[in-house]
Amino acid sequence: MENEIKEIMKNILKVEISDDSNRQNTDVWDSFNHLDILVNIEKKYGISFSPEEMAEINSYEDIYKIVKSKTDEQ
Repeated sequence: MENEIKEIMKNILKVEISDDSNRQNTDVWDSFNHLDILVNIEKKYGISFSPEEMAEINSYEDIYKIVKSKTDEQ
């Protein structure tokens, strides 16, 4: 799952993604790309993010933790 999420992010942002990647240290991670990342992850894993979750996500780690918790529930 980790590599799949990073690959989705890399394809959208066109930069390498590490465990430390976040909106502050990744200049191209703007609001449009943020939504694009989350929509693609929702489609890939068959999950949905609430508006609150979308607003709270600021890093690769945040995305990974939420996706993991949502896919563990299924």
